[in-house]
Amino acid sequence: PPRSTLFPYTTLFRSLDAFSGRILWDNEYKPSGALGSAANAIAVQGNMVYAGGVVTTGPNFGQTDYLVRAYNLSTGVSVWQDRSPAGGFYDLITSIAVQGTRVIAVGGRFFNFIARAYDTQTGALAWQNTFDSGFGFDEAKFVVINGTRAFVAGEASKAGPDDRNTFLRAYDVVTGSVLWSSQIDSRSEERRVGKECRSRW
Repeated sequence: PPRSTLFPYTTLFRSLDAFSGRILWDNEYKPSGALGSAANAIAVQGNMVYAGGVVTTGPNFGQTDYLVRAYNLSTGVSVWQDRSPAGGFYDLITSIAVQGTRVIAVGGRFFNFIARAYDTQTGALAWQNTFDSGFGFDEAKFVVINGTRAFVAGEASKAGPDDRNTFLRAYDVVTGSVLWSSQIDSRSEERRVGKECRSRW
């Protein structure tokens, strides 16, 4: 986590011995010229640990880049990283998962829902998918991998007073092909559950 909630702050990665709690290594990171950085999620496979988060590039709302970094788990040395292209706005990574040769990071960019898959060893981009509802704020929140499929959950905007839906999308892990998508009217579902609870209790 960041050392401070005030600028400037850095992301501290720390590895501890599981039995003794002894510190094995520390790695602090704040990109040059940035106001700060923070990790939102990590995933581990073999001797690699993958982290996804955000770099704060300026003092105003939305001045953030997404960031994905891979570390050697034994030494704490950074192996590769990926950061938003120049000119990002409200870019961030919220969740990350790894399996086999793919690490998948999800989040948002320009208020759009994004999923990005990388080669676990080199960091080469394998595929990317973006969803834009056309109504404003869309963002991926969670990703899990099961077999050959990756399942991503987040939210998507819609027209009207109840302006957010839960949005689900399934991908082929290797190719990034969208297998299916589903939107759930979150407010309607909340009202339905609320009525059901009241009728039972």
